[in-house]
Amino acid sequence: MTWAAAHGLQVAARSGEAFTFTPAPLAVMPTAYPKVAFEKAKAVADPMARLYANVANDREWLHETLAGVIDADPFTANLLQLHKEVDSPQTMALGIFRSDYMLDGPTGDMLQIEYNTIASSFGGLAQRVGAWHAHSLARLGTEDPFLKAHVEAVTGGAHHGIPENPTTEQLAAGLAAAHKAHGGGTALFVVQPGERNTMDQRHIEYALYSNHQVPAMRRTLAQIAESGRIDATGALVLDGQAVSVAYFRAGYTPDDYPTEQEWAARRMIESSDAIKCPTLAYQLSGAKKVQQALAAPKALDRFLEDQADKDAISASFAGLWALGPEADEESVTAVAEAMEHPERFVMKPQREGGGFNTYGAAIAEKLKVGAHDKSLADSILMQRIMPPPQPQWLLRAEEDPLRCDAVCELGIYTVFLGNATEAPLNDYAGWLLRVKPETVDEGGVAAGYACLGAPLLV
Repeated sequence: MTWAAAHGLQVAARSGEAFTFTPAPLAVMPTAYPKVAFEKAKAVADPMARLYANVANDREWLHETLAGVIDADPFTANLLQLHKEVDSPQTMALGIFRSDYMLDGPTGDMLQIEYNTIASSFGGLAQRVGAWHAHSLARLGTEDPFLKAHVEAVTGGAHHGIPENPTTEQLAAGLAAAHKAHGGGTALFVVQPGERNTMDQRHIEYALYSNHQVPAMRRTLAQIAESGRIDATGALVLDGQAVSVAYFRAGYTPDDYPTEQEWAARRMIESSDAIKCPTLAYQLSGAKKVQQALAAPKALDRFLEDQADKDAISASFAGLWALGPEADEESVTAVAEAMEHPERFVMKPQREGGGFNTYGAAIAEKLKVGAHDKSLADSILMQRIMPPPQPQWLLRAEEDPLRCDAVCELGIYTVFLGNATEAPLNDYAGWLLRVKPETVDEGGVAAGYACLGAPLLV
């Protein structure tokens, strides 16, 4: 806890009208992770980012793919309609992407959970978790019997240590590259009111200024609506300052748009010449329906040319099936199996932030209406990945340490700057490891299900 406090490994907690800071939810021990799988996830980061950028730039395919969810998902419908109406003068877009994976115990495959294109969080804290575990191993790994016994148990005594994690510097560098491409001004962090994950964002903000001398301001969508304007040059101006890059850490959930004021702010930002991270198109490309559509046979041929890239990406796809009127014969077969063996599947709606998926018997209950029912159009059916558990201690502020068998989810960050014809930046930007009890279905840290951890490569 003292290491976490000394290094900003914290989250905010409201105390009356003020905020205090407490240690972030943490996995006490490092998690053994196959080095081969870790390197495979890094290697596919570049083509995966190019894939999603190409999807975002293919307006016709994106709109056609998402057309079926409009009636069942008003939030995605609103985003899609705004994307149809707004014509931004800015062609460059910045993606801070994170591809999340789990190891499937029965097959040994590394399979993708989802691809995050907006508010890909915890990069600032993940770097510090890795540093904490590396510090503990270096200082106590051969002395502390508790840590030594754990490392022996999960690695057999042979490991490659904690991998370097450049998240803070790389995410800041991506924002700085967008700032430079725009031509100057100030960066804008679009944040939620009462944000608890402030420290994670601040680490990136401070690195942006310390390393690149780019200033940043923090505003909610409501504040932007109140004080923002677009000037005669197309610039987004807030409090007299032109915005070079708008970095969304809000705007991914319907709760972020409680009134028309927030939608007006989003329209203003999209209509300006600021470089967006992400654009509406990038955000829409992260939809679960897009993920499912890309897993269809030959789907990648539209967006990528290199066969090795397509093979590497396809190898990471779990089983994914459409629901609703677009369900095909394979979807009908998968639904029938899910009705009989729901433990083999997870049902995912197009919602971000954790806590919205359906598991177990509840899947069979929802699927009683049949694979083609239009009420299911905003959801997909996905193979449930079964990661192998490891012994772990999980620590949350003001709670007793939890001893449990835990599973992990690896996230790989990429920063991508480009448009339809060029991509001056496409760089691996570090990792995130989330650890949760084996018995917990959902996986979000901010949602209260998982803790931050670090991979010990074996």
